[in-house]
Amino acid sequence: MRGVLMFNGSATSLKRNRRLNGLSGAVVGISVCLIACCSVAAQSNWAVAADAHGVLYFCDIQRDYVWRYGPEGRLQMLFDHNHCHSLTLGYDGNVYGENVGGESRGGGLVGVWRLTPEGERTFLLPLTTKPDPAVWLVRDAVGNGYAWDGNPEVKEVSRILKHTPEGETHTLAGASWGFADGPGPTARFGQIAAMTARPDGTLYVVDEGNLREISIDGTVSTVTRGIASNVAGGLPHLGGLYNHHMGAAVDSRGRVYVVDYGRRQIIRWDSSAGVHTMYVSGGIANWLSQGSWGLRPTGVAIVGDMVYVMEDWALPRFAANLIGNPQIRQISANGKSLSVLAVSSTTDRIVLVVGLAALLTAVLVQRKTRSIRPTRSDGSTT
Repeated sequence: MRGVLMFNGSATSLKRNRRLNGLSGAVVGISVCLIACCSVAAQSNWAVAADAHGVLYFCDIQRDYVWRYGPEGRLQMLFDHNHCHSLTLGYDGNVYGENVGGESRGGGLVGVWRLTPEGERTFLLPLTTKPDPAVWLVRDAVGNGYAWDGNPEVKEVSRILKHTPEGETHTLAGASWGFADGPGPTARFGQIAAMTARPDGTLYVVDEGNLREISIDGTVSTVTRGIASNVAGGLPHLGGLYNHHMGAAVDSRGRVYVVDYGRRQIIRWDSSAGVHTMYVSGGIANWLSQGSWGLRPTGVAIVGDMVYVMEDWALPRFAANLIGNPQIRQISANGKSLSVLAVSSTTDRIVLVVGLAALLTAVLVQRKTRSIRPTRSDGSTT
């Protein structure tokens, strides 16, 4: 069953669809309660995040919104003109996100912000065309920040930077472009598509489809190859992890989840069990197009044994309002998938119904007019 969260036009005050039945409401309530009972023991989310108070935060790349969904069942637009693929809940309880393009989504502007549980947003990196390569969303439990410095267009440098709470930056691993395991200075990376951190600062990165681990002293090892596609995303003429379609998260057990937009699936890697496909986006559109058009995963949050998957369909805004997009699904430990919520517009659905009704009325009137045309004496119609 699905809980469809609907809003009227561009208003920020949202309401539940009246057709939401008791079972759907119970599903959403149980989901939120599960989230509220879990503390942040790992950076177990990307693009959709759940805090300790049972609040969900997620990006909306079609409308350029950032949403907040509270345990009371209210969906609230926190801010608009914020195109973001990357959003994560830090170990400090704050939400960190990117802003690509600013007010216009143009001009190469990018920024990084922090949002407190009280709703106060601060830009750690104000919107700029020349971002500091060391400022990014990924952080460990003591506040060290981690970022990728590299650009696939030139393929010169590819390194992992560590930025301390005191403002100092140094290279943790990597140097020139390439591929090699080993101690930090000798390790080599290609295009980093996604990154996540454990509390102690151990990092996992997706490097051109391969999952690699970076220890706290900078030693790099490849844990598995070919885990994901090479569809990373990004911005022209700008390196770093901005505007990436691919994401990663790690749970309290050290299991790594990769959101692979290109292959429309979420992969889990476990040091003991290996690689497992957790979820594949389906639907009629994917079936008809053999996976080339339809919903694709754009975010993941792990809460205990439950996995929450956010999906998006690259459609015009009006179409997204009609079908309910983005959507969040709950994947249970036994692999069952349940739709939890979708974002749609009451106003646009009414406009569509009224428009179709008007069109149908016009067709019926035209047919009736033709059927009652006067007949001439020779049997022909005028």
